Amino acid sequence: MTTDDDLLGPRDGDTFDPVRDTERLNRQALDVFHAIQDGTWHTLAELSAHTGHPEASISARLRDLRKARFGSHLVERIYLGDGLHAYRYGGTMTNRTRGDYLERQARDALRSCGWIVVRAAGSLGPADLVALRRGFKPLLVACKTNGKISPDERTAIVDASWDGDARPLMACRTRRGWVDLHTVKPEGIGDRIDQIKVPPRPKEPDELDEPDET
Repeated sequence: MTTDDDLLGPRDGDTFDPVRDTERLNRQALDVFHAIQDGTWHTLAELSAHTGHPEASISARLRDLRKARFGSHLVERIYLGDGLHAYRYGGTMTNRTRGDYLERQARDALRSCGWIVVRAAGSLGPADLVALRRGFKPLLVACKTNGKISPDERTAIVDASWDGDARPLMACRTRRGWVDLHTVKPEGIGDRIDQIKVPPRPKEPDELDEPDET
């Protein structure tokens, strides 16, 4: 469980001055964290009105929450249109949560390139994603948040790809908002073959009816 102390500490940035800025930015972090605990979507303007802090500062504190040293929290973002985004708190990111998040990002990235993608919920097979596209070999994709795949998993996805005449790939993320695709070979991970931008996720229909989301 996250305590207030977990959110305190020095911040990044070339202009950060520990003596001048630490107390002020820690106060911002606490105010923003408590403001998003309701689990609903908020724009930066709404959070600014609620906390009294500038929108740019709130955006920075939301980014901080995602960092490991501040608890690796899940802060989701959706695009509302006209340059406006909304944010929702999803709790502390466990390894399972991080994996699910990467799977959704990889799925959306591949779909944006014309692939039909099916998630294997719960990772019950050798691949987390199966992708199909006319004129291309099917893809079996293992999503790995740490960019590594064990020898047993590697063997399983390579063998399944051979049996199904598919291409074995590993998806990982080395840059926020992008998904990297690497080939998987019996001897290890191959070269990166693509880096795909994750498209903005549209707001869900049931979320559009919430009166506080405008």
